[in-house]
Amino acid sequence: MKLMHTGDGKAVNDERFLEREYVDLKNPEDAQLVIQILRRPGPKRSEKEVLFLCQALTNIKFIQDMRAELNEDIFLDLFRQLRYELLPKGKTLFQHGDLGRNWYLILQGCVFVVVPKKKLRKAITQEIQEEAVQIPRPMTIEEEILRNNPGFFIVNELGYGVTFGEIALRQSIPRTATIVAKEETHLAVLTHEAYNKIIAAYQESLFREKVDFLKSVSILRNWTNSQLEALLNHVNFLDFSRQNVIYREGDFPNFIYFVKEGEVELTKEVVEEKGQNDALGDKAYLTPLNTVWSLQQKRLRTRRAKVNINL
Repeated sequence: MKLMHTGDGKAVNDERFLEREYVDLKNPEDAQLVIQILRRPGPKRSEKEVLFLCQALTNIKFIQDMRAELNEDIFLDLFRQLRYELLPKGKTLFQHGDLGRNWYLILQGCVFVVVPKKKLRKAITQEIQEEAVQIPRPMTIEEEILRNNPGFFIVNELGYGVTFGEIALRQSIPRTATIVAKEETHLAVLTHEAYNKIIAAYQESLFREKVDFLKSVSILRNWTNSQLEALLNHVNFLDFSRQNVIYREGDFPNFIYFVKEGEVELTKEVVEEKGQNDALGDKAYLTPLNTVWSLQQKRLRTRRAKVNINL
C-alpha cells in the first residue's frame, strides 16, 4: 500500500487506519500516520487521532508512567500537547550545558550522544584536528561531529522508540550531553510548558477531589470551600492493606481518621468473667464516613484494616 504523505499535516480522512487493534511504530505506515497526526495542531486533532497516538505510544515507559499518575481525561490531553520535530542529518538538537526544556521520543531515525572528555590534553586535541584536515576523502558524519566539537567524543547512538530529556523536562537543569542527528530523524516532542500545563491540571483535579471528599463528611458539610481548602494543608491521605493495624487499643489519640474507601474492623479486648460466654471480643464494622474518633478520648478499641482502604 502506498505510504501516506505527511508533509501537510491534514486530518486523516480514512478512519479505518485509526481503528486498528494493533499499532507498531516499526511499521512505516503506522509511523507515517503518527507523524501526520503530530503535524496537526493539538486542538484540531480528532478524538480518534488522539486515541491512535495513545495506542501507538503506549509501550513507551514515560507514557506508561504518566498514565499511572494521571486520570484518563488529563492523560489523553498529553497526546494533544505532543508536537512533531524533524532533525536533518548532521544537525544539532541541543548542546551540552543548554538548559533543558523539552522531552523527546525518536519515531524514526537515529542520533549521536556526544559528551565532553574531562581530561583531554591540548596537544592531543590539536593532533586530531590536524589529522582531520589532511584526510583526502570526505569526512564521515562522526568525524565531522568531532571536528565541530573539539574535546568531545561519541558515547552512544539512540534510535527508534528511545526517549531522552525527562529529567530536564521535570527539573529544567542543564543538558549533560550534545545530541546530533546521525541521519534524518523524526521526533515527538513534549515541551516544558505543555508538561507543566498537564501536571497543573492533574494537581487541580486531585485537589478538587479531596475537597469534595471532605464536603461529604457529615461534621464538615457546613464548612466553606476556603475553610476546607485550608484544612487540606493539615490532612494526609494514607493507604492501608488488609490486616494492617491502624492503631491499637490504649494508644493515645493523635489523629482523627476518616475512611475514604474500604472498611475497617473494630476489636476490643474484654476481661472474661466466670459464667461469661467464651467471646474474646466484640466486633463492629465501620463503613465510610460514619465514625469520627475524638482527640480528647483515649482509645479503648483496636481498629484493624479488613480490606484495602484509603484514609
